Amino acid sequence: MLSAGGKHAVRVVYTNTTDGPTRLSAVKARFGKKKVTASTRGAIVRPGKSLPVDVPIPGTAKGSTDYRVRFVTSGDAVHQLAGTLSVPAADAIAEAGPLAQIDGAPPTASVGKDPGLSADVTLAWSQEALVVDVCVADDVQRQTFTGQKIWQGDSVQVALAPGFPGETVSAGAEYGAALTSSGAESVILRNMDGSPGTRTAATSTVTRDESAKKTHYRMTLPWAELTPTAADQRLLSVSVLVNDDDGGGRSFLAWGGGISNVKDSKQYKAVTLAD
Repeated sequence: MLSAGGKHAVRVVYTNTTDGPTRLSAVKARFGKKKVTASTRGAIVRPGKSLPVDVPIPGTAKGSTDYRVRFVTSGDAVHQLAGTLSVPAADAIAEAGPLAQIDGAPPTASVGKDPGLSADVTLAWSQEALVVDVCVADDVQRQTFTGQKIWQGDSVQVALAPGFPGETVSAGAEYGAALTSSGAESVILRNMDGSPGTRTAATSTVTRDESAKKTHYRMTLPWAELTPTAADQRLLSVSVLVNDDDGGGRSFLAWGGGISNVKDSKQYKAVTLAD
């Protein structure tokens, strides 16, 4: 995530599972060989409550970096968590602009060069949702599936996870959109906690311009379904898959990875929410 000061940080959450209040005296972290301490000002965490703490990532953390976080609580008790963080170079971090500017904005990314299959991906955001806009140049529009099976035909899949790629051990949430026989359809393939998706408030518009041979997808994914990812964190990881089936079997284009062959948030792209 990005801290209030615009610095890269990992947001960790301490949850008090005891029967009494706990004083969180410090959060200490190590990124590679660099040690960092985040102040908690001696916060008192009530039973069953949680406290998020933003731990700044040192500028020396580059590429794939192992990290360990220690919560120091009342009585000098120590609780730990660990993981691997993938810190991309600054020029490898994409931007999502304000939703009001999405129409006419340059694409966040373009994939594919074949005139029969290519796509422009544009990301935008508001306080309510992340919007993923995908314009696909596709000479044949074909979708014979519905529901959880739409990925087998012409469709778009989007996967999201909190923070930098690999910051969370979960592969995050995954959504799909397609133009089916009954119109535009949105599905949630996986919840943010990794459980199978069922119902979603996400919406999609999908239109086909047959004369131009283009299919336009716009997916609106509410932040309320993406917890702990939130607009105020200004940083998340995203991967987009464009599925294509002209009748000879499914192929795809990808911006990022971690969707098609293996569910892996380390292969997603880092995205910041820009003003």
